[in-house]
Amino acid sequence: MYKPFSDDEDGSVKQFGKEIRDSDFMFDPETTFLNHGSFGGVPRPLFARQLKVLEKVESNPDYFYEYFVLQEWHKAVAKVAKFVGSSPSNLTFIANATSNGTIALQSLNLQKSDGILITNLTHESLSFTATHFARQTGAEIYCIDFTFPLVSKQDIIDKYRQILNDTPNIKVAIIDHITSPTAVQMPIKELIDLCRSKNVKSIIDGAHAPGQIPLQLDDLQPDFYSGNMHKWAFTPRACAIFWVHPEMQDQVRPLIVSHNFQKGFQLEFFQQATRDHAPFIIAGAATEYIDRIGGMAKIVEYNISLRDKAVEYILKEFKGTELLGIPEDLRSPFLTIFKIPESQTKYETNGNGESNAKGVSINDITPSLNLFRGKATATEGTKDLYMDAASFVKSVHASLRQRLHEGNGDYLNVWQKHCKQDDVLQKYAVAMHQLAIENWQLSEDAQKGSRINWCKNTILEFYFNSGLENILSKEARRLFHQNLESGKEIKISNKEAFVSDLVTKQMETVRRSFKKGNKVKLLDVGSCYNPFTEFSDIFETTAVDLYPATKSVIQCDFLNIVIKDAELSKGTDSEPPVELLKLNQLEAEYYHVVVFCLLLSYFPSPFQRWKCCLHAHQLLIDNGLLLIITPDSSHQNRNSKMVKSWKEAIESIGFIRCKYAKLDHLHCMAFRKSCNITKNNTNEFAPSMYIPQDFNFIKVQKLDLDNNYSQNTENDQGCVSSNLDMNELPFAI
Repeated sequence: MYKPFSDDEDGSVKQFGKEIRDSDFMFDPETTFLNHGSFGGVPRPLFARQLKVLEKVESNPDYFYEYFVLQEWHKAVAKVAKFVGSSPSNLTFIANATSNGTIALQSLNLQKSDGILITNLTHESLSFTATHFARQTGAEIYCIDFTFPLVSKQDIIDKYRQILNDTPNIKVAIIDHITSPTAVQMPIKELIDLCRSKNVKSIIDGAHAPGQIPLQLDDLQPDFYSGNMHKWAFTPRACAIFWVHPEMQDQVRPLIVSHNFQKGFQLEFFQQATRDHAPFIIAGAATEYIDRIGGMAKIVEYNISLRDKAVEYILKEFKGTELLGIPEDLRSPFLTIFKIPESQTKYETNGNGESNAKGVSINDITPSLNLFRGKATATEGTKDLYMDAASFVKSVHASLRQRLHEGNGDYLNVWQKHCKQDDVLQKYAVAMHQLAIENWQLSEDAQKGSRINWCKNTILEFYFNSGLENILSKEARRLFHQNLESGKEIKISNKEAFVSDLVTKQMETVRRSFKKGNKVKLLDVGSCYNPFTEFSDIFETTAVDLYPATKSVIQCDFLNIVIKDAELSKGTDSEPPVELLKLNQLEAEYYHVVVFCLLLSYFPSPFQRWKCCLHAHQLLIDNGLLLIITPDSSHQNRNSKMVKSWKEAIESIGFIRCKYAKLDHLHCMAFRKSCNITKNNTNEFAPSMYIPQDFNFIKVQKLDLDNNYSQNTENDQGCVSSNLDMNELPFAI
């Protein structure tokens, strides 16, 4: 039906750059389009062919679907198979590369405790897929944590080899061919061979590979490989290749089971109900177009040259810009990632909230409060209440950060002014109380992932189910061996006796701290409504907040609390915390547990977050427990660097992290106050307690926090930028 390009085109070879852009592409002439990596760009000749296919469909739909489409589909498969170095029988089409993870994992029949291996560079969608199947099957997720600058290709291979050697229950590895957005070209041939030698199935996400890297899939021999044709190979959206090893083809099934069930690998994937086959048919023509304009080698050579010139220009013109540290043999041919300095990341908008030449669109962030004062009875009303309360809370956070930025980082002045805004603080307390009671608690109960239950269970395990004792035993053994290696004199030479003596002394100190009824003395900071009161048989709770929502919570600015030296209280009964708080004081070394639940992201400055942790250290007994819950609805590895940075900063104070969990919308961390490490009370580690929003200095409509908020409800849902890296509230819509 469709002739080769040389038959219906003039055959002239156009120059890459402006000439071919103007003649073959439809991009807005006012736009410099760089982002082929998301949705690609279709050349005019291929777009014209796509229209011909669609006209063919509409001229006689029955004929097209019953008699015509399958033969054209097979022709396209054959052409694309040649393009990616595959036998046609090993290849089929799917809508997008992301489908690969779901299709492959559902075919592997994973069992409880089987391992799924990813990395912190794995594309977010595949990480979510792995999480989904882990929850469904009881499988476990293992993650390799790469840090930049990367050392070498061999270092990557060695990290994979080590975890596969150490973790024999890993059954499948999900590996990006080119990581996104970090633009690392992984050594997949070596990694595929390594996986096969360990009897581990390999799922290769080659979303960015076709059209960017010459492929020989039959030589690579992965178990599963997918790659988008619509990104760099000029094919209409949405179209991807799906290569399956012959040994796996009998057990793999498409996401939609349709008329060709059990009629063979290719036919099952071809027939998935009624759908648009035009992108698949045009994929074959796209490979011909690539050959016509010069072939893959010419395209790669040109784009690498263009990339290198762009890198040189950007590094020269944008002072402070840095390249991500990636060795040359691991760099993606067409993609490069930079760290842009703060001064280059500001955005501006016109009066209509639309982007001007310098920026992107952003909505009015002035919230309305009239909805969350009442109680909704209908589903839509509940959602409206949630949206309005969430919008208000987020806009308070955004305004604090904006003021900090405008005030050149003077967080003391910003916080002092904030603490005087009683009207704002009261409305914030009402909003947080409504969100916690009527939204988050219901969601948590439904998901069995309550942050309060996580805290309770962690405390019970730590103090009453041998958790602390086991930690101290390991620490004592480590100390014994360190003393031996250093030649330090050890009074008790028998290891087990040394461990027992040290653990017994420390546990006895902890036991003496429990007085009335064996209850855990717990300080809940930023409590809002004292959720731990339902566990009054376990906890003796002191609940404090800047502006309490209920009477059971005591008003307190924890940042500016005076901590009464424990030495002054020795030999006397401790004053009740309620009485001390009347004087804006708390007693040092009094509490077994300090809880920061959704607290630290409230503060606009890392120094304030660090100071809270320093106060917690002073208030806890030796071997006391600091629990930190902070919101993040992205996948576990998205903000892993931030979590690691927090860990280092908090441990510098004199803590050791003893537990970490990632719930659906939360990071949950437990730190033990250690007696055996040197405390660092300087603030040199304070900047490490950042959150991604600290760097989002987006120009927003300034909120009138000194007076009442506007009651205008027209834009009540458009209160914050939608491109924040980490949600500020759990269960954010």
